[in-house]
Amino acid sequence: MKKPVSGNRAKWPGFHGPNQGYVEELYEMFLQDPDSVDADIREYFEQNSELETSFSNESNQVISTGKTAGSPAKIAAVLRYADYIRSYGHLSANIYPLQFGSKDPQLEDYEKWGLAEADLTDMPVELICPNAPSSIKNGKEAFQFLKKVYSDTIAYEFEHVNEMAEKEWLRQKVESGELIPKVENERKTRLYERLTEVENFEKYLHRTFVGQKRFSIEGLDSMVPLLDEVISGAVNNGVETINIGMAHRGRLNILAHVLGKPYEMIFAEFQHAPNKELVPSEGSIGINFGWTGDVKYHLGLDRKIKSDNTANARLTLANNPSHLEFAGAVLRALRALRRMTGMNRVTRNMTQ
Repeated sequence: MKKPVSGNRAKWPGFHGPNQGYVEELYEMFLQDPDSVDADIREYFEQNSELETSFSNESNQVISTGKTAGSPAKIAAVLRYADYIRSYGHLSANIYPLQFGSKDPQLEDYEKWGLAEADLTDMPVELICPNAPSSIKNGKEAFQFLKKVYSDTIAYEFEHVNEMAEKEWLRQKVESGELIPKVENERKTRLYERLTEVENFEKYLHRTFVGQKRFSIEGLDSMVPLLDEVISGAVNNGVETINIGMAHRGRLNILAHVLGKPYEMIFAEFQHAPNKELVPSEGSIGINFGWTGDVKYHLGLDRKIKSDNTANARLTLANNPSHLEFAGAVLRALRALRRMTGMNRVTRNMTQ
């Protein structure tokens, strides 16, 4: 049977989140006793009597789906609970491997909102999460889904966005479930192996070159598989040149695992030599030739890569002439590239 076209939010234009729940409570008080609310609020409800008709029509539509929404007080509590998850769910995100901290009681315990399990189950999914996947069958499952969306290993926070059209677009994207990754076991294995390479590289540098200045990628290891994914998608969609700019932190790891710079070349640079052949002999404290300090953290690299359909692309990590500024290195490369290839090909170039 036909489901409601819009959720309960359309009933009170201009009110959203907790404010909407508050208006719901005032309206219920007004229906029971008009004198129980302030005169200006009473006048507002009296002048907008069509809201009651809208509520009745919407309730009939909800009932036509086979679900009974319950009393206005229960509906208001459910809406406040759902909005609380959207607003504060990220604070309970599952991002601490050692399980520090505790879950927010108001997020986990629906009884604190004056609700019973039956109240959640009986609520229409469309009232709680209008964009939920079709696999969500009742209100209780809708709340479980919202908690997964806003409090899992990836969480979202955008209730502070003032532009309603933007917020609704974000909510539709997030709550539709399309952003929840579906990763096969084989791909999980590849990701694990990739992260192991990234971590072991940093451990080796730390253990082998003790005391040397090291701008590690630790804490941001996932940037490497993230770049793998972005670059692969770009090349397979016809991008011909990719320009990357970044500061020191994690640069060596990106050079090694994304740009393909050989380990031995990087290790030689830790010996203050530009290549393996010029590394000082064992026990020597002299330098045959080359550079000192953090020069290796300023260097970039070019690499040619192929897409799944064997199309060639050029990947460039720009040299970083400054400790603090790296955007200019990318912008100059893109400007030069646009001049060389023509403006009509700019859509095939990408910067990161």
